[in-house]
Amino acid sequence: MHRNPPFSHTSSDHERFELRVALSYIAFLLLCLALIAALFFAYSDKATDSFWDHQYAALERQVATASSDLSSIENYTRQLLNIPTVVRFTNMHGLGERGFVYTAYEVMQKLAERQFALMHTPVTESFIYLPNSGYVISASQFTEVESYYRSYRVFDMNKYKNWLTLLRSADGTLSFHSAQPFTGSADSLILVQNLDDILNRSVPGVIWFEVSAAELARHYLPIDIPEASLLVLDAGGKCQYALSNLAPGNAPQEAEAIFAQLESLDPSRFADAPYIDAGDMHYLRCTNSFGWTYLLALPDSMCAAALGNNTRVSVLIFLSALVLGLALAAWLIRENIRPVRQLSTQLHEAASANAELEDTNAELADTNAELQGVLDAQRPVLHLSYVRKLISGHVASAEEFDFMGHDLGYHGDLKFFVIYMDFYYQNNRPDHTIADLEAFITAMRRYLTGDHPLHYYTTLNGSIVVLTAYDADFPDPIGDLRARVLALHEDVVSSLRIWLYAGVGLPCGQFSQIWESYEQARNAARYTAKQQIFAYYGEIHKDADEWYYPVEISAKLQHFITTANSPQVSELFALIYRENVEQRSLSISLLGFLLSGLRNSLLKARFQIPHDQPLEREKALIALDQKLHEPPTFQSLEQCALELCSFFSPSAEPSDPIPEIKRFIDENYTDPAICLTMLSERFNISESYLSHLFKQKTGENFSVYLETLRLNEAARRLADPDCNLSTLYQELGYNNAATFRRAFKKRFGMTPSEMR
Repeated sequence: MHRNPPFSHTSSDHERFELRVALSYIAFLLLCLALIAALFFAYSDKATDSFWDHQYAALERQVATASSDLSSIENYTRQLLNIPTVVRFTNMHGLGERGFVYTAYEVMQKLAERQFALMHTPVTESFIYLPNSGYVISASQFTEVESYYRSYRVFDMNKYKNWLTLLRSADGTLSFHSAQPFTGSADSLILVQNLDDILNRSVPGVIWFEVSAAELARHYLPIDIPEASLLVLDAGGKCQYALSNLAPGNAPQEAEAIFAQLESLDPSRFADAPYIDAGDMHYLRCTNSFGWTYLLALPDSMCAAALGNNTRVSVLIFLSALVLGLALAAWLIRENIRPVRQLSTQLHEAASANAELEDTNAELADTNAELQGVLDAQRPVLHLSYVRKLISGHVASAEEFDFMGHDLGYHGDLKFFVIYMDFYYQNNRPDHTIADLEAFITAMRRYLTGDHPLHYYTTLNGSIVVLTAYDADFPDPIGDLRARVLALHEDVVSSLRIWLYAGVGLPCGQFSQIWESYEQARNAARYTAKQQIFAYYGEIHKDADEWYYPVEISAKLQHFITTANSPQVSELFALIYRENVEQRSLSISLLGFLLSGLRNSLLKARFQIPHDQPLEREKALIALDQKLHEPPTFQSLEQCALELCSFFSPSAEPSDPIPEIKRFIDENYTDPAICLTMLSERFNISESYLSHLFKQKTGENFSVYLETLRLNEAARRLADPDCNLSTLYQELGYNNAATFRRAFKKRFGMTPSEMR
């Protein structure tokens, strides 16, 4: 009888083996498909959460900007209330009161001087209504209130009383109102505030600002999403304004249902998340520093459109898994080529890792290029701010002087010159246009730029201030500068029909003296004429019948005293003495008037000293008051000014502010609002210089230092069993949990829950 040899395999054995292989393949394939499905849904959920986190972060930034605009508007109003002329004018009762028209002219000048404070806000117009006199005043208008209303663009003549009632009903808080009842258009909003309710003293007046609703809609709402809407509620729950892409200022019928839904939302629904999903819409809620609530409605279709490629990605993943499953089945059947398959897989993984690394490096390079582009775009603005601080004398730190000089491109032993230029059209033409100004600037840069960078800016009255430099050993810088200015003058006269006048101050070898050269240049510009368009301060003949002590010099003296800048105080007194005694030889009577003006400036600084002084300083202050009431001389007034500096020295900016800034960060690092901008405003240092100085003194960036404090505190709190993981990120100053988790894992190699 025939027997099968030992360990031989029959056909049934092969079939069972093949069946086992097939079943193993099918099981593995099903497992892969299940894993792919799980990954797809997990990725889809994460992508959806990330999309709405991004939308909420964008809303937070927009709300922060809006809060900053409201703060700027409120600060603008409070600055007006600190002007005695404005307060006095609001209490006047009309033309019958003496000086009413001249006071109105002064108020219009004050409003024009401060108009720049509203430049970066959505405000298009601002006016003050005076109920005592029945007038309306702004930087450009002064008329009776009814005459103003009936002459103002698209106001409905029949709604005048309603408009007046709106103004008279305003209180001391900023409040928005729709302008549609008066204009018939939804394109603008009215922001009103009663001045009489802000301070304790009587200021009968109502200030209102006209705000572009279309500009607000562009700020908050996606342009291409018709269903997007926003509702803004104040701290009391009152609707301030509502925006929709269907109607910027107020909602038509298509948007009324959305606004009704927004108003009916229960705030408790936002307790666990900054946004909620309700049917076809997502609602985002954010609160600003004023306590106002911003409710933004966005359709779910936005997320679906943004994540539309996920389906194609999932198909690719599925096909990839299928191919890998077939490859694994072949590996199970052909075990003899398993090492080759393993090696191929390892090579594939290495290639994928290398490709990911190259992609990451490319992304980092693009990010660095983008950041460098942003920095380059902002550099002219930084240079403009540096030049303004230098000519105003508002820099006292030697390190900040060095930083500004390096950033402005000035190196080596140089002499700096300040040019103050005015220019006018010939033949009584109207004011210059922007195109003409740009053409003039182009010509100015072509003629005045030498071996060193040229910096300039335009003042509010249309004059141009230029800062230029020459090497210290340059033989005749004034002659060269005169030739360049005259060549520029001939060019703009022939090409633009513009007549140029230029005053130049004395050269200075240090940044700390540029403010003095600026004042000299502006003074020299007064001596220019048709026959002499270039006036050098060192060559002009000073008028002995007029003393030199303009209001700008008085303001600088008070600033130098209150910032304890003793060297600049001495330099300023030397300038005043040189101008009035050495160069003008003032008479005894005029010299008396000058000394009286100097003493008045010192008294203004004196009254800024706090009353609660220690006993020893109180005695010194009494002695100083006695000196100020003695017959004044230059020497006695300068000594009094230097003594005043000592009373302000505790509050003056320290030579090294970083230790104090670090202490502030260490005490307030859990505040979500802490940032470079906040520290810059608090410690009166420019953002770029603060960032540079912090890195120089501490050896690490501000953002890294702040994040280290927060994450170390997070690790410490996780050791406490009562620590709540769901709210920990908020307690440490993070705006959302995802950002906190990423930073934590990057630093400690694990998530907060894993560390717990």
